[in-house]
Amino acid sequence: MSFLAPAFLGALTLLGIPILIHLIRRRRLHIVRWAAMEFLHHSQRKLRRRLRIEELILLALRLLIVFLAVLAFARPVIKAVGLSVLGQNAHVYAIVVVDNSFSMAQRIPNQNTAWERAVQQAKTVLTHVLRPGDAVSLLLANDHPTTLIGSPTYDLRLAYARLNAAKLSTRGTDYLETAKQVVALLKKSPLPNHEVYWITDDQANAWKSSQSESAHSIWKQLGNKARLIWISVGSPAPQRDNLAVHMEPLERELVTPHLAARISAKISNYGTRSYNNLPIVLRLDGQLAGMTKVNLAPHSASLATFTPYLPQIGIHVGRVELADPEHTDNLPLDNVAPFVLESRATLRVLVQEMQSQSATYTLAALAPVGGGNIFQPTRIEGESLDAENLSNYQAIIITGLTHLSTEEAHALADYVRTGGGLLLFPSEATQTDEVNAVLKEAGLLPAALGKIVRFPYENAQTLNPGSIGNYAPLSLFKDTSNINIGLARFTAYRQLTPFDDSSNPGAVQVILRFSDGSPALVERQVGRGQVILAASSADTSWNDLPLTASYVPLLYQLLLALSASAEVRHNLALDMPFLLPLPLSAVNAQIRITRPDGTVDTRTPVLGAEGAELQYPNTQMAGVYLVSGGPIHEAFAVALPEQESDLTYAAPNTALSQIGYPIARATFVTTPEQLSMAVNRSRYGVEVWRLFIEIAIALLFLESFLAWKFGRRG
Repeated sequence: MSFLAPAFLGALTLLGIPILIHLIRRRRLHIVRWAAMEFLHHSQRKLRRRLRIEELILLALRLLIVFLAVLAFARPVIKAVGLSVLGQNAHVYAIVVVDNSFSMAQRIPNQNTAWERAVQQAKTVLTHVLRPGDAVSLLLANDHPTTLIGSPTYDLRLAYARLNAAKLSTRGTDYLETAKQVVALLKKSPLPNHEVYWITDDQANAWKSSQSESAHSIWKQLGNKARLIWISVGSPAPQRDNLAVHMEPLERELVTPHLAARISAKISNYGTRSYNNLPIVLRLDGQLAGMTKVNLAPHSASLATFTPYLPQIGIHVGRVELADPEHTDNLPLDNVAPFVLESRATLRVLVQEMQSQSATYTLAALAPVGGGNIFQPTRIEGESLDAENLSNYQAIIITGLTHLSTEEAHALADYVRTGGGLLLFPSEATQTDEVNAVLKEAGLLPAALGKIVRFPYENAQTLNPGSIGNYAPLSLFKDTSNINIGLARFTAYRQLTPFDDSSNPGAVQVILRFSDGSPALVERQVGRGQVILAASSADTSWNDLPLTASYVPLLYQLLLALSASAEVRHNLALDMPFLLPLPLSAVNAQIRITRPDGTVDTRTPVLGAEGAELQYPNTQMAGVYLVSGGPIHEAFAVALPEQESDLTYAAPNTALSQIGYPIARATFVTTPEQLSMAVNRSRYGVEVWRLFIEIAIALLFLESFLAWKFGRRG
C-alpha cells in the first residue's frame, strides 16, 4: 500500500487526543472509610474491572476512528504485484498499438466495424488518457507491422493526425511480430514509465506464432518493461461466424480459346450455422460467367469449380464470390476472391525426336485431326538444336533422349532460365553418365538417370495418383473417378535419383511416383523456368500410357505447366514480387501500376542477365493490380491471407498467461467507460479512502451506541 497524499499522515499525531482525554477524564475516587461498606468490597472490585474494560474498548474505537480518518485523507492505494505506482505528476511513454488486419473490417449488426471502434479507442487514449508532457509512439499491428510514429513524440496532435490518416489493411494478424517492434521501441526509450495500449479484435490465429520459447521471451520482456492495457474491440464470441472465399492454386494460368480454364475456389464456413445450396458466382471481365451451389456444414469447407472457355485473346480479370457478397455476413472483404488468366491463340512447342518414331504419339496428341488445336508443335529429327531459335517456343520436348553436347545443354539452360519449359523422356540408348554430367554442369539436372528396371507385364508398375501432393498442374488427376492415370502399365523405367540442390532448397520435387514409390516425374525450377524429367519413355516401348485415355490430358497438363513458366505469374500471395519479362526495346519505358486502392506507381524495367524485366515488389495490398505502358496491358491479383478469415475468439488474459506473460502487469478493458478507470488503476493502484471513511463512520455509530450502553458518552 502507498499514499497519494502522504503529507496527511502527519495527522496521526492526533491519535494522542483520545488518549489524553481518556486520562484526564478518568474518575478520581475519594476514599471514605465506612464500616458498613466493607462487606461490598468484593463486588466493587468486579465492577471496577468491567468499567475499565469498557473504557478501553471505547478508547480503542476512538483511536481507530481517528486513524482511519487520517488514512483516508492520505488517499491510500493498493497496487498490483510487480507494478510501481506513479505519482500524480509523473509522465509516461505510451505505445499505442492498433490492429489494422482485415478481420477488423467485421461489423457488428447495426453498428460500426471493429476498425472504427479501434480508431475511436486510440483517439480516446490520445485525448483523454495521455496528458501534455507524455510521449507517444504509434504502431499498426498486422503480420507486417507498420510504424506510424517510431521515436517518442510529445506532440499528441501529430499522433492524432497520423492515426486519423491510418487505413485498414488487407493483411493477416501476428501479435508476435508487433510485440517485437514494441520491445525494440521500449529498449530505446530513455523515459522510466512505460505503457502499451494494445487495441485489437482478439483473434485466436494471431497467437499461433507466439507458442515457441523464443516467442515467450519476447512477451516476458514486454511485460517487464511496460504496463499493458489490452483493449478489446472485436465482436462478441457468438457473433463471429464468417463465410470466406479463397482461390485454390490455378492448375494453369495460361489457356487457349480451345482449352477451358479450370477455376476452383474454397468456400469456408467459420461458424456454427449450416448452409444448403449456397450460391457461388463466377465473373469474368465484369460479366457473369457461371454459377454453382455448395453445401456447408458448421466449421467446414467446400470447393466451387468452374470450367469456362476464354475465346478472346489477352488478359482476363475474374473473381469468385458469394452471390450477395455485401450482405451475406458481417465481413464482406473476404466474400470475393479475384484472379487473373491469360488466353493465347496457341502455344508453340518444339518436339525434338532424337530416336526415330519416339515422338509419334506425342505429336499426334499435340496436333489432333479435326483442328481446334491448343498447341502448335514443330518437329525436328536428330540430335542438334543449333539451327533452332529456342526463344520462339513456350516449351520443348525431347523424346528418345540419347545424349546432349555441352553447347546444347547450355543453350537449353539459357532458354529455361529465361522462362522456358523443358520435358525430357529417356530411352534404351540414353548415355546416362554423359547426360547426367552435362545436365548437372548446365544446372538443368532434376534427377540422376540410373539403370533400367524391368517388370513382366503381369507385374507391371502403375502411376500412383495419391503421390501427386501439392503440385497444382496435376491435381486434376487426384480424382480418379473422371480420369484415372493409374490404369496405364509400365514394364520398364529408369531409376531417378532426385538432385540435391543445396543452393536452392525446394527447387527439386518428385511430382508423380510409381506404385512401388519410385519417382515417375521429377521437376526442377531453374531461374524463371522449369525442367521435368520422366522415368519412362514417350512411346509404347516401355509402357502403354499413350494408348490410355489419360495420356492426352496428362501431357497437356505438363506442357501447360511448362508453358506457364515462360509466361507471367499473374496470381500472387502478399509480398510476392510481380515479374514481367519485356523486350529489350522496353528497357527505358515508364510502366504504370494501378494498385487496388486506385493509387498509381511508376516503374522503369531493369536490364539483367535474363533480359529486360519489370520488377514490382510492392504487393502488400490484396486485390487486382493493372499494369500499362505503351503496348503493355497486363494485370495480376494478390490474394487475401486465408487464415485471417477465421474470426475465432481467444480470451487475451488466457492467451497471455499461456505464453508466460506476467499477467499482473496487464489490464483488460472493452469499453471507453472502462478505459480511464483501468488506466488510473494501472498507474496509481486502487484507491481505498472511501472504504476507510465508510468503516470510520460505522465505527463512530458503534462507539456512540456502546458509550450509551456503557453509560459513558464522550
